[in-house]
Amino acid sequence: MRKIRLFIYYLIINKLPKSTRFAGKLSKKLRYNFAKKLFKKCGKGVNIENKCWFGTGEQIEIGDFSGIGSKCQIYGPIKARSKNRNWFNNWCWKYCH
Repeated sequence: MRKIRLFIYYLIINKLPKSTRFAGKLSKKLRYNFAKKLFKKCGKGVNIENKCWFGTGEQIEIGDFSGIGSKCQIYGPIKARSKNRNWFNNWCWKYCH
């Protein structure tokens, strides 16, 4: 089931519009629901923007009210604290502040 969810995420969900655009609220909610199932730990109110790449997500832990910006790429095990924002076009290894 995980591989199917990952396939659907990268094929469709990842390409939905930004959360600030038309239908953004729905896009944001769909990306969050998929991330909850893919990440090791996913807090409340997390915003995953469009065109993010995080591999399988198995080693990602993200706290409450944090976000991953548009076109962000995440490599390796990550532990992002609560209220952390990774804005667009970032690359992140190991630790996000």
